[in-house]
Amino acid sequence: MAMFARVGRHRGATHWLLSGAAATLVLAAATRAIWAPLAVPVAIGIGCGYAGHLLADACTPHGAPLLGPLHARRVHLLPAGRRIVTGARGDLLQMMAAALTAVVLGVAVVTSP
Repeated sequence: MAMFARVGRHRGATHWLLSGAAATLVLAAATRAIWAPLAVPVAIGIGCGYAGHLLADACTPHGAPLLGPLHARRVHLLPAGRRIVTGARGDLLQMMAAALTAVVLGVAVVTSP
């Protein structure tokens, strides 16, 4: 029961780098079984999206347990006074920057020869 609580809580196992790598590999393998040419782009997209989410959470006051299950310590990428509070103006600016980056990269990929 204690393991389920550790895995199931918010910012638990789903916020480990190891879980992100596993999800990326499983989804890439599933995509390859369905349509092989799409496996690499799916892996890149899932991996970048997962990593981006984890890095964004590591910029909040709560941090993220990126090194789990090996280490339970939460990682903070910003100093205490600069951490972004979820729902605040900094959070909105961060989301807008991420969305703009995704659009620019998407357009670059679609329009590349």
